[in-house]
Order: sequence, then structure tokens, then C-alpha cells
Amino acid sequence: MLAFGGADQPGTIHAGTLPGGLFTSRDGGDTWELNRPLWNHPSRGGDLFAGDATSRNDWGGTPAAVAYGEFVPGIHSVVVDPRDSNRILVAVSCAGVAETRDGGKTWEGRNRGMLNDYLPNPEVEWGHDPHFVSMCAGQPDRLWQQNHCGVFTSEDGARTWKRVSNADVAVHFGFPIAADDRDGRTAWVVPAKSDDQRMSVGGGLFVARTDDGGASWKTFREGLPQEQSDAARASCQ
Repeated sequence: MLAFGGADQPGTIHAGTLPGGLFTSRDGGDTWELNRPLWNHPSRGGDLFAGDATSRNDWGGTPAAVAYGEFVPGIHSVVVDPRDSNRILVAVSCAGVAETRDGGKTWEGRNRGMLNDYLPNPEVEWGHDPHFVSMCAGQPDRLWQQNHCGVFTSEDGARTWKRVSNADVAVHFGFPIAADDRDGRTAWVVPAKSDDQRMSVGGGLFVARTDDGGASWKTFREGLPQEQSDAARASCQ
């Protein structure tokens, strides 16, 4: 995942990677530097060389990394506040969301309100599995998140999250999510069936949209494939 700094930081590019690294370039990509404060965050064990490391690591791996030979965390979403390029949010599978307000010198977890249904404590501070995080450019304190355990939204800059899934219209599991550039109440998702059946719901692709902050969802199918071929259906079984 790549994200650019704002007009106040020309030439700045951020890159999220496996295994859970955030790299930043200040010269348009010619050179890069690992963000050490996030890499050595207390939630993943601290800094061994500073003498404050612990044996506790709350960052889990993501199955997306298995193809590369390791079960490691991955930073897949990097969101820069258009008002202030020093405010950056990253989403980590599997850890959660972290935010910096000083250009990466310090980081805080932003996972309050998230629920991880497959953990003993669903409200755990770290260990969540966001799939993608999107920010409304016109209302940067309004964020949307497609999570392994549902669709979440925040109205307060990620300080708290609220799950706004709707099982009645199959809006819950998925990966992509997009926030409207001007209206923070509006967002789009492309739902998938479930964790163990990562395919379109009922064999037909659709987009779901909310215009009221997740209180209700409308589905749109016209022009999208609604039937799988026999071969495609068999390959998903």
C-alpha cells in the first residue's frame, strides 16, 4: 500500500509492507527509511536495543502472508490526513489501527469499539483484523473500515469505532471499502460471503452503499455479473 504526503510534504511517500513495516521516502521514492517507533511499538514487543523489549507481541499474522512463506502481520492501509500530513493512520492485519500525530515519532492504538468475534475477548486492545480503512477527504475525522468481523465506522477520527454491518442485505464480510470524498456518511462496500467462503454472495456480485452512516444499506446489481459458470462454481467448492 502506498500513500502520499500532502501539499505540506512534497515528495513524501509512505509504503506499508509485510511483515508489518511502514517505510517512508522524503525524496519521491529514491531512498526509504523504516519507521522504527512503529516497528518497535510496545504492542509488538518494544525495542530490543533500547532495553525495554518484552516477550509480549500482540500483533498476529495475516493469511495473506502465507504465500510468501511466513505468517506475519501486514500493513495494507496508510491514510494521511489532508489537513495535516503529520497525522497518519495505518491498518494492520492482524493487529488493528494505529495513529501518529507527529509524523511517525509516536504511535497510539485506535481500536476502541472494534470487535474481534473469534478472540476470547472480542474487545481486546490489539489483535484485530481490519481489511481496509478509508477516510472521507472532506471530513477527515470520518473513517470507514472493512474488517474481518464486519463493517465499522468512526465519527471521531478513529478514537472510537462502531460496527454497522447489516446481515439482512449480506453486508458484513469483505475487503474493499470506499468513503465519499465530501460526505462522511456515505460509503461503498463489495461484500463477500464469509471468511471460509471468500466469494460473491449467492454467486452474484453487488455493491452496497450507505448514505446515513451505516444505519441502512442499499444494494446495486445492475450491470454486474449475477451468475457463475459451472466451472467457476465448481472451482469455489
